[in-house]
Amino acid sequence: MSKSLNKNYTRDSIIGLGEESFKKNYYPELLRKITKLEQLQNRNDTLINAMRDILFIYDEKAEIKPFSTRRLEPHSLMHPILANAEAMENLKMGAEQALKHASYEITFSLEDKEKIVHLEARFNKTQSDEVIIIVRDISDIVELQKTHSSLLNLDPISKLYNRRWFDSKINEFTKVTAKHMALFILEVTGLQFIKTTLGQIHSEQVIVLAGEIISSFFPENTTIARISFESFAVIIEDISEMETEALAKNFETFMAKHNNSTNTKNVLISYGYAHHSEGIINMETMFVNANSFLHLSTLTQYERAKHFYLTHFVKTIEQKASNREASKHCKKILVNEFSRLLNLTSYKRKKLHQLSRLYDIGEIGLPEHIFQKKETLSEMEWSIVRSHTMIGEKLLTEFPEYKGIANFVLYHHENWDGSGYPYGLFKEAIPLESRIIRIIDSIVAMAHDLPYRKKIACEQLIKELKKGAGKEYDPNLVSLILPFLDKNKELIKTCP
Repeated sequence: MSKSLNKNYTRDSIIGLGEESFKKNYYPELLRKITKLEQLQNRNDTLINAMRDILFIYDEKAEIKPFSTRRLEPHSLMHPILANAEAMENLKMGAEQALKHASYEITFSLEDKEKIVHLEARFNKTQSDEVIIIVRDISDIVELQKTHSSLLNLDPISKLYNRRWFDSKINEFTKVTAKHMALFILEVTGLQFIKTTLGQIHSEQVIVLAGEIISSFFPENTTIARISFESFAVIIEDISEMETEALAKNFETFMAKHNNSTNTKNVLISYGYAHHSEGIINMETMFVNANSFLHLSTLTQYERAKHFYLTHFVKTIEQKASNREASKHCKKILVNEFSRLLNLTSYKRKKLHQLSRLYDIGEIGLPEHIFQKKETLSEMEWSIVRSHTMIGEKLLTEFPEYKGIANFVLYHHENWDGSGYPYGLFKEAIPLESRIIRIIDSIVAMAHDLPYRKKIACEQLIKELKKGAGKEYDPNLVSLILPFLDKNKELIKTCP
Protein backbone atom coordinates (compact mmCIF):
# COMPACT_ATOMS: atom_id res chain seq x y z
CA MET A 1 0.00 0.00 0.00
CA SER A 2 1.43 3.34 -0.97
CA LYS A 3 2.15 6.09 1.48
CA SER A 4 -0.51 8.36 -0.01
CA LEU A 5 -3.25 5.83 0.56
CA ASN A 6 -2.55 5.79 4.31
CA LYS A 7 -3.38 9.53 4.56
CA ASN A 8 -6.75 10.82 5.78
CA TYR A 9 -8.87 12.21 3.00
CA THR A 10 -8.58 15.87 3.95
CA ARG A 11 -9.31 18.83 1.67
CA ASP A 12 -5.55 19.19 1.16
CA SER A 13 -5.06 15.62 0.06
CA ILE A 14 -8.03 15.61 -2.28
CA ILE A 15 -6.93 18.65 -4.24
CA GLY A 16 -3.26 17.63 -4.18
CA LEU A 17 -1.99 20.37 -1.94
CA GLY A 18 -0.42 18.27 0.78
CA GLU A 19 2.80 19.01 2.60
CA GLU A 20 4.83 17.35 -0.09
CA SER A 21 3.22 19.05 -3.02
CA PHE A 22 5.31 21.20 -5.30
CA LYS A 23 2.22 23.49 -5.48
CA LYS A 24 2.71 24.34 -1.86
CA ASN A 25 3.26 28.04 -2.69
CA TYR A 26 -0.30 28.32 -4.08
CA TYR A 27 -1.96 26.66 -1.15
CA PRO A 28 -2.96 29.72 0.96
CA GLU A 29 -4.44 31.59 -2.02
CA LEU A 30 -6.44 28.59 -3.23
CA LEU A 31 -7.64 27.87 0.28
CA ARG A 32 -8.95 31.41 0.60
CA LYS A 33 -10.77 31.11 -2.75
CA ILE A 34 -12.32 27.77 -1.84
CA THR A 35 -13.44 29.11 1.54
CA LYS A 36 -14.92 32.16 -0.16
CA LEU A 37 -16.75 29.95 -2.67
CA GLU A 38 -18.17 27.84 0.15
CA GLN A 39 -19.36 30.96 1.96
CA LEU A 40 -20.90 32.27 -1.22
CA GLN A 41 -22.64 28.93 -1.81
CA ASN A 42 -23.98 28.99 1.73
CA ARG A 43 -25.29 32.51 1.25
CA ASN A 44 -26.93 31.56 -2.05
CA ASP A 45 -28.61 28.53 -0.46
CA THR A 46 -29.86 30.68 2.40
CA LEU A 47 -31.12 33.34 0.00
CA ILE A 48 -32.83 30.83 -2.27
CA ASN A 49 -34.57 29.10 0.62
CA ALA A 50 -35.63 32.43 2.12
CA MET A 51 -37.31 33.55 -1.11
CA ARG A 52 -41.08 33.43 -1.26
CA ASP A 53 -40.78 32.45 -4.90
CA ILE A 54 -40.69 28.79 -5.93
CA LEU A 55 -37.64 27.78 -7.97
CA PHE A 56 -37.30 25.00 -10.51
CA ILE A 57 -34.50 24.06 -12.85
CA TYR A 58 -34.98 22.77 -16.38
CA ASP A 59 -31.86 20.63 -16.98
CA GLU A 60 -30.07 19.30 -20.04
CA LYS A 61 -32.28 16.18 -19.95
CA ALA A 62 -35.39 18.39 -20.45
CA GLU A 63 -36.59 17.57 -16.94
CA ILE A 64 -38.06 20.05 -14.47
CA LYS A 65 -36.84 19.58 -10.90
CA PRO A 66 -37.19 21.57 -7.66
CA PHE A 67 -34.31 23.97 -7.09
CA SER A 68 -35.12 25.33 -3.62
CA THR A 69 -35.41 22.67 -0.94
CA ARG A 70 -37.49 24.79 1.40
CA ARG A 71 -40.24 24.92 -1.13
CA LEU A 72 -40.62 21.14 -0.70
CA GLU A 73 -42.34 21.78 2.62
CA PRO A 74 -45.89 20.32 2.89
CA HIS A 75 -47.66 23.71 2.69
CA SER A 76 -45.69 24.81 -0.36
CA LEU A 77 -47.31 25.38 -3.76
CA MET A 78 -44.50 23.35 -5.29
CA HIS A 79 -46.40 20.12 -4.70
CA PRO A 80 -49.63 21.21 -6.48
CA ILE A 81 -47.52 22.52 -9.37
CA LEU A 82 -45.57 19.25 -9.70
CA ALA A 83 -48.81 17.28 -9.50
CA ASN A 84 -50.61 19.36 -12.11
CA ALA A 85 -49.95 18.10 -15.65
CA GLU A 86 -51.18 21.29 -17.30
CA ALA A 87 -48.99 23.47 -15.06
CA MET A 88 -45.92 21.34 -15.78
CA GLU A 89 -46.64 21.54 -19.48
CA ASN A 90 -46.81 25.34 -19.18
CA LEU A 91 -43.44 25.39 -17.42
CA LYS A 92 -41.87 23.11 -20.01
CA MET A 93 -43.16 25.29 -22.85
CA GLY A 94 -41.80 28.41 -21.15
CA ALA A 95 -38.40 26.77 -20.58
CA GLU A 96 -38.13 25.78 -24.24
CA GLN A 97 -38.90 29.35 -25.23
CA ALA A 98 -36.20 30.61 -22.86
CA LEU A 99 -33.64 28.32 -24.50
CA LYS A 100 -34.43 30.08 -27.78
CA HIS A 101 -34.77 33.65 -26.50
CA ALA A 102 -32.68 33.69 -23.28
CA SER A 103 -35.68 34.70 -21.16
CA TYR A 104 -39.44 34.28 -21.13
CA GLU A 105 -42.48 35.01 -18.95
CA ILE A 106 -45.93 33.43 -18.63
CA THR A 107 -48.91 33.53 -16.27
CA PHE A 108 -51.17 30.61 -15.50
CA SER A 109 -53.60 29.36 -12.86
CA LEU A 110 -54.24 26.14 -10.99
CA GLU A 111 -56.70 24.92 -8.39
CA ASP A 112 -55.32 24.34 -4.89
CA LYS A 113 -57.50 23.37 -1.94
CA GLU A 114 -60.72 24.49 -3.64
CA LYS A 115 -59.35 27.90 -4.57
CA ILE A 116 -57.83 29.29 -7.75
CA VAL A 117 -54.18 30.30 -7.45
CA HIS A 118 -52.76 32.72 -10.00
CA LEU A 119 -49.08 32.23 -10.82
CA GLU A 120 -46.37 34.09 -12.72
CA ALA A 121 -43.41 32.15 -14.12
CA ARG A 122 -40.14 33.73 -15.30
CA PHE A 123 -37.58 31.71 -17.26
CA ASN A 124 -33.90 32.57 -17.58
CA LYS A 125 -31.35 30.58 -19.57
CA THR A 126 -27.97 29.80 -17.93
CA GLN A 127 -24.54 29.51 -19.60
CA SER A 128 -24.76 25.74 -19.30
CA ASP A 129 -28.01 25.66 -21.31
CA GLU A 130 -30.17 25.06 -18.27
CA VAL A 131 -33.17 27.20 -17.43
CA ILE A 132 -33.90 28.64 -14.01
CA ILE A 133 -37.65 28.89 -13.47
CA ILE A 134 -38.96 31.38 -10.89
CA VAL A 135 -42.65 30.89 -10.00
CA ARG A 136 -44.44 33.55 -7.96
CA ASP A 137 -47.93 33.52 -6.44
CA ILE A 138 -49.63 36.66 -7.79
CA SER A 139 -53.15 35.90 -6.52
CA ASP A 140 -53.19 38.99 -4.28
CA ILE A 141 -52.10 41.20 -7.18
CA VAL A 142 -54.73 39.71 -9.50
CA GLU A 143 -57.46 40.24 -6.90
CA LEU A 144 -56.25 43.78 -6.27
CA GLN A 145 -56.35 44.48 -10.00
CA LYS A 146 -59.88 43.10 -10.16
CA THR A 147 -60.90 45.28 -7.22
CA HIS A 148 -59.21 48.32 -8.75
CA SER A 149 -60.90 47.69 -12.08
CA SER A 150 -64.21 47.26 -10.31
CA LEU A 151 -63.76 50.50 -8.37
CA LEU A 152 -62.90 52.36 -11.56
CA ASN A 153 -66.21 51.24 -13.03
CA LEU A 154 -68.40 51.75 -9.95
CA ASP A 155 -70.16 54.86 -8.72
CA PRO A 156 -69.03 55.30 -5.09
CA ILE A 157 -72.45 56.56 -3.91
CA SER A 158 -75.04 54.31 -5.59
CA LYS A 159 -72.63 51.32 -5.97
CA LEU A 160 -73.94 50.94 -9.52
CA TYR A 161 -71.85 51.22 -12.68
CA ASN A 162 -70.58 54.73 -13.45
CA ARG A 163 -70.48 56.92 -16.57
CA ARG A 164 -67.01 55.59 -17.53
CA TRP A 165 -68.35 52.06 -17.68
CA PHE A 166 -71.57 53.15 -19.40
CA ASP A 167 -69.66 54.90 -22.17
CA SER A 168 -67.56 51.78 -22.75
CA LYS A 169 -70.79 49.77 -22.92
CA ILE A 170 -72.22 52.16 -25.50
CA ASN A 171 -69.08 51.77 -27.58
CA GLU A 172 -69.53 47.97 -27.46
CA PHE A 173 -73.06 48.25 -28.80
CA THR A 174 -72.39 50.93 -31.39
CA LYS A 175 -72.52 49.60 -34.96
CA VAL A 176 -73.55 46.16 -33.71
CA THR A 177 -76.48 44.47 -35.41
CA ALA A 178 -79.31 43.66 -33.00
CA LYS A 179 -83.02 42.98 -33.23
CA HIS A 180 -84.36 44.65 -30.11
CA MET A 181 -82.93 46.93 -27.44
CA ALA A 182 -84.27 49.61 -25.08
CA LEU A 183 -82.52 52.50 -23.37
CA PHE A 184 -84.05 54.27 -20.35
CA ILE A 185 -82.69 57.53 -18.95
CA LEU A 186 -84.05 58.23 -15.45
CA GLU A 187 -83.63 61.43 -13.48
CA VAL A 188 -84.13 62.18 -9.78
CA THR A 189 -86.19 65.31 -10.26
CA GLY A 190 -85.43 68.06 -7.78
CA LEU A 191 -82.18 66.52 -6.56
CA GLN A 192 -80.34 69.83 -7.00
CA PHE A 193 -83.00 71.47 -4.86
CA ILE A 194 -82.36 68.91 -2.10
CA LYS A 195 -78.61 69.43 -2.32
CA THR A 196 -78.94 73.22 -2.23
CA THR A 197 -81.31 73.28 0.74
CA LEU A 198 -80.41 70.22 2.81
CA GLY A 199 -76.83 69.58 1.78
CA GLN A 200 -74.63 66.97 0.12
CA ILE A 201 -75.24 64.12 2.58
CA HIS A 202 -79.02 64.26 2.20
CA SER A 203 -78.76 64.39 -1.59
CA GLU A 204 -76.48 61.34 -1.55
CA GLN A 205 -79.04 59.46 0.56
CA VAL A 206 -81.64 60.23 -2.11
CA ILE A 207 -79.25 58.98 -4.83
CA VAL A 208 -78.80 55.69 -2.95
CA LEU A 209 -82.57 55.35 -2.54
CA ALA A 210 -83.18 56.08 -6.23
CA GLY A 211 -80.56 53.51 -7.25
CA GLU A 212 -82.19 50.86 -5.05
CA ILE A 213 -85.64 51.61 -6.47
CA ILE A 214 -84.46 51.48 -10.10
CA SER A 215 -82.50 48.26 -9.48
CA SER A 216 -85.51 46.59 -7.85
CA PHE A 217 -87.89 47.49 -10.68
CA PHE A 218 -86.04 46.62 -13.87
CA PRO A 219 -85.52 42.98 -14.96
CA GLU A 220 -82.36 41.05 -14.06
CA ASN A 221 -80.97 41.08 -17.60
CA THR A 222 -80.54 44.87 -17.52
CA THR A 223 -77.47 47.03 -17.27
CA ILE A 224 -77.83 49.96 -14.84
CA ALA A 225 -75.41 52.87 -14.41
CA ARG A 226 -75.40 56.26 -12.72
CA ILE A 227 -74.31 58.60 -15.51
CA SER A 228 -74.55 62.06 -13.88
CA PHE A 229 -75.35 63.79 -10.61
CA GLU A 230 -79.09 63.11 -10.88
CA SER A 231 -79.37 60.64 -13.80
CA PHE A 232 -79.30 56.88 -14.28
CA ALA A 233 -79.24 54.85 -17.50
CA VAL A 234 -80.69 51.41 -18.09
CA ILE A 235 -79.91 49.21 -21.12
CA ILE A 236 -82.24 46.29 -21.78
CA GLU A 237 -81.49 43.74 -24.49
CA ASP A 238 -83.98 41.47 -26.26
CA ILE A 239 -87.07 43.54 -25.47
CA SER A 240 -89.78 44.46 -27.98
CA GLU A 241 -91.16 47.94 -28.47
CA MET A 242 -94.49 46.90 -26.95
CA GLU A 243 -92.74 45.45 -23.90
CA THR A 244 -90.71 48.65 -23.55
CA GLU A 245 -93.83 50.83 -23.52
CA ALA A 246 -95.48 48.52 -21.01
CA LEU A 247 -92.39 48.69 -18.82
CA ALA A 248 -92.50 52.50 -18.88
CA LYS A 249 -96.16 52.56 -17.77
CA ASN A 250 -95.49 49.99 -15.07
CA PHE A 251 -92.67 52.15 -13.76
CA GLU A 252 -95.07 55.06 -13.26
CA THR A 253 -97.42 52.79 -11.31
CA PHE A 254 -94.50 51.37 -9.33
CA MET A 255 -93.28 54.84 -8.32
CA ALA A 256 -96.77 56.03 -7.37
CA LYS A 257 -97.19 53.00 -5.14
CA HIS A 258 -93.79 53.55 -3.56
CA ASN A 259 -94.42 57.22 -2.80
CA ASN A 260 -97.89 56.55 -1.40
CA SER A 261 -96.48 54.09 1.09
CA THR A 262 -96.13 55.54 4.58
CA ASN A 263 -93.21 53.27 5.41
CA THR A 264 -90.85 54.44 2.68
CA LYS A 265 -88.83 57.52 1.88
CA ASN A 266 -90.24 59.41 -1.04
CA VAL A 267 -88.37 60.27 -4.20
CA LEU A 268 -89.51 61.69 -7.55
CA ILE A 269 -88.04 59.97 -10.62
CA SER A 270 -88.76 61.07 -14.19
CA TYR A 271 -87.83 59.01 -17.22
CA GLY A 272 -87.35 58.97 -20.95
CA TYR A 273 -86.74 56.00 -23.21
CA ALA A 274 -85.85 54.94 -26.74
CA HIS A 275 -86.21 51.62 -28.55
CA HIS A 276 -84.15 49.98 -31.30
CA SER A 277 -85.99 47.48 -33.51
CA GLU A 278 -83.85 46.12 -36.34
CA GLY A 279 -80.41 46.45 -37.88
CA ILE A 280 -77.30 48.32 -36.80
CA ILE A 281 -77.55 50.02 -33.40
CA ASN A 282 -76.87 53.74 -33.16
CA MET A 283 -76.49 54.27 -29.42
CA GLU A 284 -75.87 57.98 -29.82
CA THR A 285 -79.24 58.43 -31.53
CA MET A 286 -80.98 56.31 -28.87
CA PHE A 287 -79.38 58.38 -26.13
CA VAL A 288 -80.49 61.66 -27.74
CA ASN A 289 -84.04 60.36 -28.22
CA ALA A 290 -84.32 59.09 -24.65
CA ASN A 291 -83.01 62.41 -23.30
CA SER A 292 -85.46 64.36 -25.45
CA PHE A 293 -88.30 62.29 -24.03
CA LEU A 294 -86.99 62.91 -20.51
CA HIS A 295 -86.64 66.65 -21.14
CA LEU A 296 -90.27 66.92 -22.20
CA SER A 297 -91.42 65.17 -19.03
CA THR A 298 -89.26 67.35 -16.75
CA LEU A 299 -90.03 70.79 -18.21
CA THR A 300 -92.80 71.37 -15.69
CA GLN A 301 -91.52 68.99 -13.06
CA TYR A 302 -89.12 71.14 -11.04
CA GLU A 303 -91.75 73.19 -9.19
CA ARG A 304 -93.81 70.03 -8.72
CA ALA A 305 -90.73 68.27 -7.34
CA LYS A 306 -90.11 71.05 -4.79
CA HIS A 307 -93.67 70.82 -3.46
CA PHE A 308 -93.50 67.04 -3.57
CA TYR A 309 -90.42 67.00 -1.33
CA LEU A 310 -91.72 69.75 0.95
CA THR A 311 -94.91 67.76 1.56
CA HIS A 312 -92.79 64.69 2.26
CA PHE A 313 -90.52 66.64 4.63
CA VAL A 314 -93.48 68.02 6.58
CA LYS A 315 -95.00 64.55 6.86
CA THR A 316 -91.68 63.13 8.04
CA ILE A 317 -91.26 65.81 10.72
CA GLU A 318 -94.85 65.39 11.93
CA GLN A 319 -94.42 61.62 12.15
CA LYS A 320 -91.61 62.10 14.65
CA ALA A 321 -94.13 63.43 17.18
CA SER A 322 -95.56 60.75 19.47
CA ASN A 323 -99.08 62.11 18.84
CA ARG A 324 -98.89 64.35 15.83
CA GLU A 325 -102.64 64.99 15.57
CA ALA A 326 -102.79 66.15 19.17
CA SER A 327 -99.67 68.24 18.60
CA LYS A 328 -101.19 69.92 15.54
CA HIS A 329 -104.41 70.54 17.47
CA CYS A 330 -102.53 72.11 20.38
CA LYS A 331 -100.53 74.41 18.07
CA LYS A 332 -103.67 75.47 16.26
CA ILE A 333 -105.46 76.46 19.48
CA LEU A 334 -102.42 78.37 20.79
CA VAL A 335 -102.00 80.24 17.46
CA ASN A 336 -105.67 81.21 17.49
CA GLU A 337 -105.40 82.44 21.07
CA PHE A 338 -102.29 84.52 20.44
CA SER A 339 -103.92 85.92 17.29
CA ARG A 340 -106.99 86.92 19.34
CA LEU A 341 -104.99 88.39 22.19
CA LEU A 342 -102.81 90.42 19.81
CA ASN A 343 -105.66 91.27 17.45
CA LEU A 344 -103.70 90.02 14.43
CA THR A 345 -105.03 90.52 10.90
CA SER A 346 -106.36 87.51 9.00
CA TYR A 347 -103.24 87.60 6.82
CA LYS A 348 -100.88 87.48 9.82
CA ARG A 349 -103.02 84.79 11.43
CA LYS A 350 -102.72 82.70 8.26
CA LYS A 351 -98.93 83.15 8.20
CA LEU A 352 -98.71 82.21 11.87
CA HIS A 353 -100.62 78.99 11.19
CA GLN A 354 -98.22 78.20 8.36
CA LEU A 355 -95.32 78.93 10.67
CA SER A 356 -96.69 76.62 13.38
CA ARG A 357 -96.56 73.73 10.90
CA LEU A 358 -93.23 74.53 9.25
CA TYR A 359 -90.94 76.12 11.85
CA ASP A 360 -89.01 72.86 12.42
CA ILE A 361 -88.90 71.85 8.74
CA GLY A 362 -85.10 72.29 8.79
CA GLU A 363 -84.83 69.22 11.06
CA ILE A 364 -85.22 67.11 7.91
CA GLY A 365 -81.60 67.95 7.12
CA LEU A 366 -80.26 66.64 10.46
CA PRO A 367 -78.93 63.13 11.17
CA GLU A 368 -81.62 60.82 12.51
CA HIS A 369 -79.52 59.48 15.41
CA ILE A 370 -79.47 62.91 17.07
CA PHE A 371 -83.23 62.80 17.59
CA GLN A 372 -83.08 59.33 19.12
CA LYS A 373 -80.15 60.02 21.45
CA LYS A 374 -81.08 59.71 25.14
CA GLU A 375 -77.74 60.94 26.47
CA THR A 376 -76.72 64.59 26.61
CA LEU A 377 -75.74 65.91 23.20
CA SER A 378 -72.12 66.85 22.61
CA GLU A 379 -71.16 70.39 21.65
CA MET A 380 -70.68 69.25 18.05
CA GLU A 381 -74.14 67.63 18.04
CA TRP A 382 -75.69 70.77 19.49
CA SER A 383 -74.11 72.87 16.75
CA ILE A 384 -75.67 70.50 14.19
CA VAL A 385 -79.08 70.80 15.89
CA ARG A 386 -78.84 74.60 15.91
CA SER A 387 -78.31 74.59 12.13
CA HIS A 388 -81.93 73.49 11.53
CA THR A 389 -83.19 77.10 11.67
CA MET A 390 -80.92 78.12 8.79
CA ILE A 391 -81.75 74.97 6.83
CA GLY A 392 -85.45 75.67 7.29
CA GLU A 393 -85.10 79.28 6.17
CA LYS A 394 -83.13 78.26 3.07
CA LEU A 395 -85.68 75.57 2.24
CA LEU A 396 -88.77 77.78 2.52
CA THR A 397 -87.17 80.60 0.53
CA GLU A 398 -87.49 78.30 -2.51
CA PHE A 399 -91.29 78.58 -2.33
CA PRO A 400 -93.01 81.89 -3.20
CA GLU A 401 -95.97 81.07 -0.93
CA TYR A 402 -93.68 80.48 2.05
CA LYS A 403 -91.08 83.23 1.55
CA GLY A 404 -93.06 85.41 3.96
CA ILE A 405 -92.41 83.06 6.89
CA ALA A 406 -88.84 81.96 6.02
CA ASN A 407 -87.36 84.74 8.18
CA PHE A 408 -89.59 83.77 11.12
CA VAL A 409 -88.32 80.18 10.87
CA LEU A 410 -84.73 81.45 10.93
CA TYR A 411 -85.29 83.35 14.19
CA HIS A 412 -87.67 81.04 16.09
CA HIS A 413 -84.91 79.97 18.52
CA GLU A 414 -83.73 83.49 19.30
CA ASN A 415 -84.15 84.43 22.99
CA TRP A 416 -85.48 87.64 24.48
CA ASP A 417 -82.21 88.24 26.37
CA GLY A 418 -80.00 87.62 23.29
CA SER A 419 -78.79 84.15 24.35
CA GLY A 420 -80.50 82.30 21.48
CA TYR A 421 -79.39 81.28 18.00
CA PRO A 422 -78.42 81.63 15.17
CA TYR A 423 -77.58 85.35 15.52
CA GLY A 424 -78.18 86.24 19.17
CA LEU A 425 -80.94 88.81 18.47
CA PHE A 426 -82.71 90.20 21.49
CA LYS A 427 -86.02 91.83 22.48
CA GLU A 428 -87.98 93.51 19.66
CA ALA A 429 -85.21 92.83 17.15
CA ILE A 430 -86.69 89.34 17.04
CA PRO A 431 -89.81 89.27 14.79
CA LEU A 432 -93.08 89.02 16.72
CA GLU A 433 -94.06 85.81 14.92
CA SER A 434 -90.77 84.16 15.92
CA ARG A 435 -91.30 85.19 19.56
CA ILE A 436 -94.79 83.68 19.53
CA ILE A 437 -93.59 80.40 18.01
CA ARG A 438 -90.72 80.31 20.53
CA ILE A 439 -93.32 80.07 23.31
CA ILE A 440 -95.65 77.67 21.45
CA ASP A 441 -92.73 75.37 20.62
CA SER A 442 -91.68 75.26 24.30
CA ILE A 443 -95.23 74.52 25.49
CA VAL A 444 -95.60 71.64 23.02
CA ALA A 445 -92.11 70.31 23.83
CA MET A 446 -92.68 70.37 27.60
CA ALA A 447 -96.12 68.78 27.27
CA HIS A 448 -94.94 65.49 25.71
CA ASP A 449 -92.25 62.88 26.17
CA LEU A 450 -88.89 63.25 24.42
CA PRO A 451 -86.10 60.64 24.09
CA TYR A 452 -84.01 62.48 26.69
CA ARG A 453 -86.78 63.46 29.20
CA LYS A 454 -90.36 62.92 30.26
CA LYS A 455 -93.21 65.44 29.87
CA ILE A 456 -93.95 67.70 32.80
CA ALA A 457 -97.21 68.50 34.60
CA CYS A 458 -99.29 71.56 33.68
CA GLU A 459 -98.44 73.42 36.86
CA GLN A 460 -94.73 72.84 36.34
CA LEU A 461 -95.04 73.91 32.69
CA ILE A 462 -96.56 77.24 33.74
CA LYS A 463 -93.76 77.71 36.31
CA GLU A 464 -91.13 77.09 33.59
CA LEU A 465 -92.76 79.71 31.33
CA LYS A 466 -92.74 82.26 34.18
CA LYS A 467 -89.13 81.38 34.94
CA GLY A 468 -88.17 81.87 31.28
CA ALA A 469 -90.02 85.19 30.88
CA GLY A 470 -87.49 87.92 30.17
CA LYS A 471 -84.84 85.30 29.37
CA GLU A 472 -85.95 82.84 26.68
CA TYR A 473 -89.38 84.37 26.14
CA ASP A 474 -90.92 87.78 25.53
CA PRO A 475 -92.30 88.61 29.03
CA ASN A 476 -95.29 90.46 27.58
CA LEU A 477 -96.35 87.46 25.48
CA VAL A 478 -95.93 85.13 28.45
CA SER A 479 -98.15 87.42 30.58
CA LEU A 480 -100.77 87.38 27.83
CA ILE A 481 -100.93 83.59 27.43
CA LEU A 482 -100.64 82.50 31.09
CA PRO A 483 -104.30 83.21 32.04
CA PHE A 484 -105.43 81.15 29.06
CA LEU A 485 -103.16 78.25 30.01
CA ASP A 486 -104.30 78.42 33.62
CA LYS A 487 -107.96 78.17 32.56
CA ASN A 488 -107.29 75.46 29.92
CA LYS A 489 -105.05 72.95 31.73
CA GLU A 490 -106.88 70.07 30.06
CA LEU A 491 -105.61 71.32 26.72
CA ILE A 492 -102.04 71.01 27.99
CA LYS A 493 -102.70 67.54 29.39
CA THR A 494 -103.85 66.27 26.02
CA CYS A 495 -101.53 68.46 24.01
CA PRO A 496 -99.56 65.71 22.63
